[in-house]
Order: sequence, then C-alpha cells, then structure tokens
Amino acid sequence: MRLQTKTQLIFHSAYGSYAGALAQWAKHEWQVYSTFFILNDGQLIQLVDSSFHACANSTANARAVSVETEDGGNPDRFPWTPAQLNTMILLAQWVHEEHGVPLSLCARHDRPGIGIHTMWGNLGPFSPWIDDSALTCPGLARIPQFFEELMPKLGCKLRGSEVEELWARWSERPPFFNEPSTRGYP
Repeated sequence: MRLQTKTQLIFHSAYGSYAGALAQWAKHEWQVYSTFFILNDGQLIQLVDSSFHACANSTANARAVSVETEDGGNPDRFPWTPAQLNTMILLAQWVHEEHGVPLSLCARHDRPGIGIHTMWGNLGPFSPWIDDSALTCPGLARIPQFFEELMPKLGCKLRGSEVEELWARWSERPPFFNEPSTRGYP
C-alpha cells in the first residue's frame, strides 16, 4: 500500500455487524474495504493506516478516510447510537488534526470535508439521496443524524454559500421519512 494525501472523511453503514462485514469482504477478496469501523457500543477499530488506500469510496478512495458503522442490519430503521455518534465526533476531530480534513461538509464530491456515502449522487425518484437501486448508505435513519447532530457538534453551520445547495437537496425529505422510527428519527 502507498501513502496518500487525505482530504475527506466519509461515513458509511456496514449493513450488519463487524464480523459479517469482515466475512463479506474476505469472501469477495475486496482487500481492506474501510479505514475504520465503529461498533454500536462506540468501539473504534482501525483496519488500515489512515494514510493508505481503502476501497469503500469509489472514485474518492485515494483522498478519503472511510468509516463503516455497525447498524443492526437495517440502517434505514436503526439510527447511530449515542456511543457511535460520540466516537464519530472524536474521530472526525482526530482526522482533522492528523490529515487536515476540514470540519465542514464536502461542498462538492471532490472537495475537502466530511460526507456520507450517498451525499453526491444517487439521484432518484424519492430523494436526491437515493438512486434507482435504493442505495441509502449510511441509511435513512442516519442521514438526518449526520446533518442535524454530527455536523453541528463539529461546529459546521448548515447554511452558507458552499452548503446552501446541498442543504436544500437534503431538506426535501421523501414521505417515508415521516414514518416513526425507534428513536424518533427523523
């Protein structure tokens, strides 16, 4: 593996457990799929040096530190736990200090900052966050948490010239976002 300059931090959901993710990655010989993994109890597991390549981010692999999060197998209904959110905040602060990744939203898919897997793509019939294959990573219960909890706790204001368009795309939630969930999200 070779060292790479990191400019982004991207959060994902594993669609299951840590053990299940490792088994799936090994089965498909995907090498190291993510830089970090956060369990439901907030435990942080580092899978590869944060300066190295991990394969979770498609065209952003060379520039992104990636974080998979455990999700009970259903991230559309299982929000990040308070322990996971706390670890995500601490990790984002560390990535900022270690790699200089700004504690702000990625203003574009290739711009520095913090994002989620579906942030810049997956335009679909229900939401700009969902494509025709219904990929919603990090999950419908977690997307509101990213914008309404995680980023504000990192000091990111959700209004402003570079994030205005992104916030406008996000704030138009599809009807199924109004269904009740286990913790009231959204």
